[in-house]
Amino acid sequence: MRTRDAARRCAGAAAVLSALAVLAGCTPSVNDLPVFDREQRPSDLPPAFVDFQDTIDRETVRRVGEDSIGTVYYAAEDPQDRTTCLIILSETDWSSGCGGLPVKVSIPSGLTATLEPAAVAGDEQVGDVVSVELPPVRADGR
Repeated sequence: MRTRDAARRCAGAAAVLSALAVLAGCTPSVNDLPVFDREQRPSDLPPAFVDFQDTIDRETVRRVGEDSIGTVYYAAEDPQDRTTCLIILSETDWSSGCGGLPVKVSIPSGLTATLEPAAVAGDEQVGDVVSVELPPVRADGR
């Protein structure tokens, strides 16, 4: 009898520990970003030439803000796996990336941005959720 009770206790403890391990590995979701606490506005959508090709749910796109060099940042959700996406739009290019937070995206100019619940790193922060590492300034000033 004691052996059976001990086995049940061990099995119960193992189940609890497994559940805790799974929960500890969870990454923040779209709902963890304050930019999604409001309804989408027309100004949240990027220009029409930005074609997401079904990789980003347009209904979830929110404009986060603009940095000091004019690059615009958007947050959204991937419709397939419901992960968080970051979209970067500069004067010359755009790029996006999706995944569990934090999401890091770079563009050819050398700019790198990270979408996270509390942006604190980088050269500047945009909308409290994007950390921006600005591209190095070249010798010709561009």
